[in-house]
Amino acid sequence: EVCGVEVGLRRLFEAPSVRGLAECVEQTLRAEATLRAPALERVSRAAPLPLSFAQQRLWFLDQLEPHSPAYNIPVRVRLSGSLNVAALEQSLGEVIRRHESLRTVFGKKNGEVVQVVSTGQVLNVPLIDLQYLTDEEQSTEAKRLMEEAARLPFDLARDLLLRACLVRLNSTEHFALLTVHHIVSDGWSMAVLLREVTALYEAFSAARPSPLADLSIQYADFAVWQREWLKGEQLETQLAYWRRHLAGQLPVLALQGDRPRSSARQRGGKETLIYSPALRDSLQQLSRREGSTLYMIMLAAFYVLLARYSGQDDIVVGTDVANRNRAETENLIGFFVNQLVLRADLSGNPRFCDFLKQVRELALMAYMHQDLPYEKVVAMLNPDRAESRNPLFQAKIVYQNVPRGKFELSGSGLVLTPMEVGAGTGVANFDLLLSLMDTNGGLQASFEYSADLFDPATIKRMLENYGTLLGSIVAQPDDVLDQLEILTPGERKAQDAERHNREESKLKKFKSVKPKIHSLSQNALIETDCLSAAECLPLVLRPAVSNVHLAEWVGNNLKTIERHLLEHGAILFRGFNLNAQSKFEEFLAATSIELMHYRERSSPRTRLSHKVYTSTEYPADETIALHNELTYVMNWPMKIWFYCLQAARQRGQTPLADVRKVFQRIDPKIRERFTAQGWMLVRNFGDGLSLDWRDSFRLYSKSEVEKYCQGAQIACEWKAQDRLRTRQVRSAVARHPQTGEQVWFNHIAFWHVSSLRPKVREAMLASLAEEELPYNTYYGDGSSIENSVIEEIREAYEAEKVEFEWRDGDLLMLDNMLVAHGRTPFVGPRRVMVAMGDVFTREPVSV
Repeated sequence: EVCGVEVGLRRLFEAPSVRGLAECVEQTLRAEATLRAPALERVSRAAPLPLSFAQQRLWFLDQLEPHSPAYNIPVRVRLSGSLNVAALEQSLGEVIRRHESLRTVFGKKNGEVVQVVSTGQVLNVPLIDLQYLTDEEQSTEAKRLMEEAARLPFDLARDLLLRACLVRLNSTEHFALLTVHHIVSDGWSMAVLLREVTALYEAFSAARPSPLADLSIQYADFAVWQREWLKGEQLETQLAYWRRHLAGQLPVLALQGDRPRSSARQRGGKETLIYSPALRDSLQQLSRREGSTLYMIMLAAFYVLLARYSGQDDIVVGTDVANRNRAETENLIGFFVNQLVLRADLSGNPRFCDFLKQVRELALMAYMHQDLPYEKVVAMLNPDRAESRNPLFQAKIVYQNVPRGKFELSGSGLVLTPMEVGAGTGVANFDLLLSLMDTNGGLQASFEYSADLFDPATIKRMLENYGTLLGSIVAQPDDVLDQLEILTPGERKAQDAERHNREESKLKKFKSVKPKIHSLSQNALIETDCLSAAECLPLVLRPAVSNVHLAEWVGNNLKTIERHLLEHGAILFRGFNLNAQSKFEEFLAATSIELMHYRERSSPRTRLSHKVYTSTEYPADETIALHNELTYVMNWPMKIWFYCLQAARQRGQTPLADVRKVFQRIDPKIRERFTAQGWMLVRNFGDGLSLDWRDSFRLYSKSEVEKYCQGAQIACEWKAQDRLRTRQVRSAVARHPQTGEQVWFNHIAFWHVSSLRPKVREAMLASLAEEELPYNTYYGDGSSIENSVIEEIREAYEAEKVEFEWRDGDLLMLDNMLVAHGRTPFVGPRRVMVAMGDVFTREPVSV
């Protein structure tokens, strides 16, 4: 499945046999790796040993949630036959001696995270005897012990990162429960571990020496090599591909959960379904006809499934590659596996066979550029972080092709059978993780999922839908995507019955309606209202009669709309039967206002059409604080429109605040200081925590960036290792160009360091100086803003905050300089679209 090279692809497909294909893969991988990278050699242990990029990410996550079991890799091995316990313990000890990774601890030295190889740690293997329990009691207790072992956290700074426990069922049946931390291991490593334990046990139980040759290198050598190699031109080549492939805002997968997303790490669940051998064989035949692989078909079908469930056609999923494309790494235990970010475009409703070609090309290109660590991709894109979801993708697919057969020991008659791999921690790292495995009984599909989001019944139905979809693909690969069947026969029958009842109801209603004739003036078509007696923010415009064509009315009443907008700051158009994105775009066209693109973006969103975007794609469980749009750029929109196609099941309001009143609430002394000095935004690009400056500015030379910053009133400072720091001073108080009123117009509180979640803020400040944070705000002269001042500003917003419940079809129009907006957390799918226009250019402020 993983070719991952530019050289020799044609030879791979022309190989005359499976053995020949395997040889071509191996030769090509090694030859290509040798050509493109320096030798991988053992390095001196005198100097501090760095972490690999993958290890650095897991270490940082561990600091956010100390000693979490989320990255434990548990394995249960059944041992059938006469067991020599001493030989087994000796074998595990020898594996630990051979592999430095298993006796590595992690800490800081001179401010840098390093790995330290320890020498005195010894593995103790406790023996738990269950042979006096009944079979049912044994099963229950063995399961409990396995789950307990899987969930017991490691301390990366102190613990031996391999644990083992032996459970005796009777004299010839045992279970070995092994747990390794992901920071020193992966799926391939577990196969290496079991293979070596098998070879060593066979030798030690017969009083023979180890048959294994010494390792030429260790994992720490790979970490040093990786950091030395991924520099300069090689790094830029890899970055360039992923920068192109993932250009623009990455969409957040909008799956409707059974419960709202919480801010904590998600509980994990697992459901499994085995599809028939006949379906698997048909899929394999289709893959050969289409020049792809079974994995590529399963990946393409996964995209279609997610598109159906989310209603999106821009889908991002993750996948794993072994990342062992050098011979020296094949026999090492360590964290080599890399994650690839695969973004597919399902727009235009293509035929499945055509979409499969896109997926095949997507996968092959990703394999060719698999050497860039996932951590570098995250750093380049600098996505918004949330503890409850993966930053780049929320769904992942893995095709398990690590050997899992029995290990038979010819000398002793003992048989080792892996029973469980990578399950049982009770923690979900993704909303959905689809694991596929080809077994004798058919194609096994398992969904590991967030049990905090989904019920087991929902996931079981999704697995059934996936199986139905695969069958439809086999039967009609030339069908367009939306014609492929996804519903089970039972679901289809229920849907048809519901549609029939709905059509009958509409017909009865239509027959009961008597025609009416209206001849009314433009003013009589619309009525104004307030949502409450105490507040007219927003002003509500409703149809006074049925069948009012809103876009036509707007085109004839632009001055009336402008007058209402300047007075109230916000207008809510409600009850106009705006039931599609096209109706929103028709309204925008009727205003005759030139729309604008988002520039110097700071939040994730997806472009839906020409200058129409999704609302900010922050996690549903997070609050977006009140703010005016783009106060930190030189050109901002005077008007913003929000269109609600689908209101959330619970909450999801867009709070509003009149910033004329916010200005009046703030202490005059605070206002005076900010009026005199303005406010400063400081950003640091790179450092693994923020966007690379090339991606942020979409410029690729320092001179281009310097020229852009000069024109945008931004001071830039180049730091070591090609990093960048910028400072921009903006006015904090502005006068509305039409009303002349003073308004509080800035992102001072929004981007202040105190806006970070406490746990994230503490972790960052423990590793970084304040001036090195990804962003922070200051007084215009660069001095720190007191926390009491930030709190008073937030209290002023809060005192003026007004909320209303969205309804499907609502359209909200804001004067961006008069009214701030935000978003509350929500439950269920929420589809709100945004556009902005009527550009205003600020007066320059000295930097």
